[in-house]
Amino acid sequence: MLSQIQELPQLNGYYGMTAHKSAAERRARRRKLVRIPELREAVIDRLQEGWSPEQIAGRLKFEGHATTVSHETIYAYAYSPDGESQALARYLPDRCKKRKPSYARTPPGMTFPPERSIHNRPEHIKTRETFGAWQGDLMIFRREHGKTNVTSLVERKTRYAVLFRNNDRSSNHFMTRLMNIMDIPAPDSTSVNHL
Repeated sequence: MLSQIQELPQLNGYYGMTAHKSAAERRARRRKLVRIPELREAVIDRLQEGWSPEQIAGRLKFEGHATTVSHETIYAYAYSPDGESQALARYLPDRCKKRKPSYARTPPGMTFPPERSIHNRPEHIKTRETFGAWQGDLMIFRREHGKTNVTSLVERKTRYAVLFRNNDRSSNHFMTRLMNIMDIPAPDSTSVNHL
């Protein structure tokens, strides 16, 4: 079946045998430290000397070893049952109970607490009867465009819009810029003490 797929390049789609072969190759790459004792010993020795997995992986490539290993493989081995039996995790610079690969997706969390949800806003803001309720949005661009982003503020009753550019993504910079644009005086220590 696999040879037929290779002979017929116009075929596309999901093939179980091809997927199984790819998965087996990925597992084999991850199991290098189990399969190759010399490589395993070299990695363990350097871990015990205080090297980080990134340093070990880079050094193996620099020295031109026939078989190299990535830092993710070293981390995975240190947290595997084999690595736990040798207590390798204690030699890692950033030790934790479980580790996800750096490329793993992080589950989306609650950005805002539930009590700050837009669904809980007061009725008079929903009806747009009073002036002064502003809605803000932040447009962030891809990293290659730098830290620049654009903020839009729209007053909900009049639909008056204000757009301004930020040159930094930090919240301190954003709040300072927002207060300057809206001409809001920054709170000083005396006013804070009297509140």
